[in-house]
Amino acid sequence: MVKEYEARTYVLTAAQGIQTPQSASSYGRDASKGAPNENLIENIEKYTRDQKGDLRILCIAGSYVNEIEMDPFFQSKENIYMYKKTFARLQSQRDLEELRRELWEIAKEKAEFSERDFNRRCPEKFFWGGEIPDTEYPDIDKKLNRKVGIIGIPEPPQNRDPTSGNTDLTSHLEESVIFGSPKQRLKPVAKNMNGKYPRIIMTTGCCTHPNYNETNNRGNRAARDHQYGFTVVDVLGNELYLPRLVPARKDGTFVDMGIKYSSGKDPEKVNTAAFVIGDPHIPNQDPKAIKATGEMIDDFQPKQIYIHDGFDSQEVNGHNADDELINMWNYEEGISNLEKGVSLYRDFLIEIAERAPYAKIFDVASNHADMIRRWLASGRYRNDRENARFAHKIMAKIKRNDWPLETAVKLIGDIPKNVKFLTLTSDYKPWGYQTSAHGHKGPNGARGSLKSLATAYGKVIIGHVHQLEVMGNAISVGTNAKIPMEYQKGQPSTSMHGNAVIYDGGLVQALPIINGIWKK
Repeated sequence: MVKEYEARTYVLTAAQGIQTPQSASSYGRDASKGAPNENLIENIEKYTRDQKGDLRILCIAGSYVNEIEMDPFFQSKENIYMYKKTFARLQSQRDLEELRRELWEIAKEKAEFSERDFNRRCPEKFFWGGEIPDTEYPDIDKKLNRKVGIIGIPEPPQNRDPTSGNTDLTSHLEESVIFGSPKQRLKPVAKNMNGKYPRIIMTTGCCTHPNYNETNNRGNRAARDHQYGFTVVDVLGNELYLPRLVPARKDGTFVDMGIKYSSGKDPEKVNTAAFVIGDPHIPNQDPKAIKATGEMIDDFQPKQIYIHDGFDSQEVNGHNADDELINMWNYEEGISNLEKGVSLYRDFLIEIAERAPYAKIFDVASNHADMIRRWLASGRYRNDRENARFAHKIMAKIKRNDWPLETAVKLIGDIPKNVKFLTLTSDYKPWGYQTSAHGHKGPNGARGSLKSLATAYGKVIIGHVHQLEVMGNAISVGTNAKIPMEYQKGQPSTSMHGNAVIYDGGLVQALPIINGIWKK
């Protein structure tokens, strides 16, 4: 009989083990290492109650593999889980320490009986003085539905990218996977063909204070990258689920879906500074994704809206210039006329502007819009009988440093006052997040990637790659276009619908859209 999965919200965070006496003797005692962030945990517990959810705190190691005992704060809680092989190691530590202390007691009694001095200290290698804990921790592993599960793996918390070397877990287990880590990472892994969604590998963030050996470079860097927060998985049935990361500040404050939780305060709606729309590629937008994006705009009411790869430029796409078949099909389907396509994009901008008259709307300079410039610059328009006249209209108007798409749109008609076209040199950073870089241009002329642009900008939200991905303070938003696009057919893909929000105060979220659904 096939198991049925009920709709439920899972709230997942990680907790590091505390510093051991052995580590303290090597690089100094620090009681904060692995200690609970009590404000954050209190807020997460309140959030879980409000969501009628299931909170699971996943135990992970501290600064090294033997730091796996938890702070006493956690030992009385019932929602603490540990990887079964890690728990076996912990039991061995407990048994070994108990044996050492028993032998120490015997040696002490013998010395006292013989009236000899006894200067040996009670053994404290894995555990501090007092009773050795005997807490039982149930296994982490749990299937949330047929498509996603929580797993335990011995991933060192110092590793900069916990997904590195682990993406094959999704194909090995044939499901998306989530595991505990003090980093927050969401990475899609290509699966199958025909536009099926990718699997994802996801890590949780942490509810404890950093525990690393900061006397070496690896530990020092890990302390810098330590991310407070948690993961939410809204399971909506046997196969449908909505995953998202919820970053938090050290003081325990976090925002999920526009609702802010802070210590000592009731949850409250927070203003949205910016909303970043994943590439719509008009007129190749996905209707369900666009509808969900409109709902997000209505819900969040952002002050700024950034649109990546808004216009597809399929009419002048240089990649298809010599493809007689595609050009014939485009003509037969009525999608080869640039003026008509630009007019459709203008309609899209007007629709967004009317939907959000309170917002400033930015068209981000993107590679597909740049196809118009390249089409003009190469002179290919001369042999394009259908679009040559419109090309000459653009050429008559455009000036140096103008963005050709803006010139083309304004030839069709006026645009709303709250719409602005950005250029390749625009530099917009709401709450420190670079939002005016599309992602196709990397450092020093290289191709852009989330990793290279995270190094260049620090905090950045890009489009371009069509995959929803989170790497600490760097996000790629996904797409609002059809999946698969023409050029993706017949290949496994990481494409996924999604957008991103930046809240007042600087907390951010990447929000997926699955089959047109973005919230429970």
